[in-house]
Amino acid sequence: NFNTDKIVELKEYIELSAFFLSAEVASNELMERLEYMSNIDTLTGVKNRNSMNARVDWHVKKSYTVAVPYGVIFVDLNGLKQCNDIGGHEAGDALLINAANLLRRHFENDEIYRSGGDEFVIILPGCQKDELEEKVKKLRSETGYGSDVCLAVGSAWTQNEQELRKCMHIADEAMYADKNEYYRQHKEVKKR
Repeated sequence: NFNTDKIVELKEYIELSAFFLSAEVASNELMERLEYMSNIDTLTGVKNRNSMNARVDWHVKKSYTVAVPYGVIFVDLNGLKQCNDIGGHEAGDALLINAANLLRRHFENDEIYRSGGDEFVIILPGCQKDELEEKVKKLRSETGYGSDVCLAVGSAWTQNEQELRKCMHIADEAMYADKNEYYRQHKEVKKR
């Protein structure tokens, strides 16, 4: 009992509906891809600096706070320049990927960010001081001189919700002190 007089009109309606549905799906996929690209470091797969900055801003504005107490760890690759000079940037990229993978193993339940170049930041929400110290100790034991991934490490811990930026500054300073000590002890390794 189908009315064949309207078949062309029905066909056009179905085609138009399919076009709008596929455009909506494509738009949604594009938005998801753009969100991913704006928050994830494409080389290492960890969150990027943009995501870290947004996280810190949300914490400061109290819209999405880091659970207290918390720790912050700054890490920086030692010897990346030498790796790039000897093996090229592909070797350096592989080293960065290995560093990110190592950090994911040690801090799988924490927030890991590649803040730029060869630096990473880890925020450890709800972390007790002894837990932070133990994690830093384990990380250092795997990433000292001669390791596949050699890192300079600095950390800070607080019970004060309002000290995230201060904590980040202290961890950053400690990491640079560790890095300077590494290059002082190992003059054969080229700095950046």
